[in-house]
Amino acid sequence: MPKPFLEEKRQEWKRYVEQWEAADQKISMARWCKERNINYNAFLYWKERFRSGDMRKVDRSSFRELTHSATTTGITLECNQIRIQLAENFDAATLRRCLQILKEGVC
Repeated sequence: MPKPFLEEKRQEWKRYVEQWEAADQKISMARWCKERNINYNAFLYWKERFRSGDMRKVDRSSFRELTHSATTTGITLECNQIRIQLAENFDAATLRRCLQILKEGVC
């Protein structure tokens, strides 16, 4: 369980990131941080942490059912605009590698 201070700090940075996302995107992120006396490098760190955290949370609502086409065999997985098509005799090792790459956020 996170310590209360760390959770407060996380919530503070989450507010900063949300404010940036809602702000006028015509000014640079560095300038936005400077105008608010926010450490730019720390902001980038937290912004990436929140983005990465969102990528790790996948639930059923992230997926949509695809209609079956008579011309295809196997299955198709699609999540957050990423589509993986698996033939009926797909290679499990290749699928594991694809999933590992997606998990690491390389794409």
